[in-house]
Amino acid sequence: MDHLTWLLNQPGDDYKYPLKILRTIADASLATKTEQMKT
Repeated sequence: MDHLTWLLNQPGDDYKYPLKILRTIADASLATKTEQMKT
């Protein structure tokens, strides 16, 4: 995840935008797993 964060901080929207979508999906799935662990 550190590498992905580094890429997101680099200039250039061409690859930054799709990576933001991927990170959003990853964050959503991670949140889902966290919620499942709480129950």
